[in-house]
Amino acid sequence: MSSIVADSSNDRVLPGQSRGVNPVYVQRMLVASANANKILELQTVADGYSLVLAAPSEIQRAHGLAAPPVVEEDGASYRENALKKARAFAEWSGMPAIGDDSGLEISALGGRPGVFSARYAGEGASDKVRMAKVLAELAELELAAPGLDRRACFRCTLVLAYPNGAVLWAEGELKGTILYEPRGDKGFGYDPIVLIDELGQTLAEVDFSITCENGFRARAARELFGKLLALRAPCF
Repeated sequence: MSSIVADSSNDRVLPGQSRGVNPVYVQRMLVASANANKILELQTVADGYSLVLAAPSEIQRAHGLAAPPVVEEDGASYRENALKKARAFAEWSGMPAIGDDSGLEISALGGRPGVFSARYAGEGASDKVRMAKVLAELAELELAAPGLDRRACFRCTLVLAYPNGAVLWAEGELKGTILYEPRGDKGFGYDPIVLIDELGQTLAEVDFSITCENGFRARAARELFGKLLALRAPCF
């Protein structure tokens, strides 16, 4: 049976963490993803903390490992999915690994697609198909209730899992409004249909450097890396 202990960074609990094992400062870690844009975004944030992130392909080549694990994201929350990925990659590589999960929560849809964002239109559906499904559902609701609440929020959870079972985690969010049609050709996922309150644009319209500064994943990364640096032994 998995034990549950407090994450020492914020006194909240995570399932699957080894009892009595606390996270420590590390400078290099693995990203539990093959998504090059995601790795680049996280590394851009990590640069500001003098941290180094590695891609699974890099570690696989360097150490002659088998193929990276394929993790089924069947958790009930972003945190569960992120932890599941992080632990699988930490066990595979023997080094601390960062797992992430994120989603779009829409008020009028009762928080959907939420944790199901990546597979909202079925396994393997494209970003375009998923966006079309969301827009069609909102259009149908608005026919019955003009002036529909189109507020939405991107949420992201990052979990750093260590091979010894220790865990550190952080969250980030970015609020906005669902547009009536996509705008912009950058970014990925639901980026083109969410007008970000703070930017007045979608993440699909802005330069990548702005996403690395203001994106929901970047916000979670800054919180995570800040917690990690706080664990570093003081220099005298």
